[in-house]
Amino acid sequence: MIDYAIRTTLLAAAGVTTYTGTGANARIYPVVLPQRPNPVWPALTYQIISGRPEYHINGVAGVAECRVQIDCWSAERAQKDAYNEVRLLAEAVRAALSAFTGTVGSDVVQSCFLENRRSLYDDETKTHRESMDFMVGYTES
Repeated sequence: MIDYAIRTTLLAAAGVTTYTGTGANARIYPVVLPQRPNPVWPALTYQIISGRPEYHINGVAGVAECRVQIDCWSAERAQKDAYNEVRLLAEAVRAALSAFTGTVGSDVVQSCFLENRRSLYDDETKTHRESMDFMVGYTES
């Protein structure tokens, strides 16, 4: 599954794990940022936004493309500049995924390109977020 390949690639990137931690305790979550008892910062979430297989005249070609959204999160707290923290984590994610190709488990990633990047802030929660969309081309397993 391509989302597993994305998570594995992020866990292998020292620049990312500097901020998120490593192994089973890494703060790299599918879809939802855990809120209980309290979020630990910084963290990131990932999700597949859309995708489609490629076709040829005889049917499915065996390759696909999907849009993966990765959100880097941090919040204001004592002695921490959350804006810079989330920007540095986003840069580490960009460095790990932009133009990435390779085999991760049984998935073959043929291309990975950064499409969009947005800086967001929630005044109510004092949370900074850097949201990025990557287009990932891969061989379907």
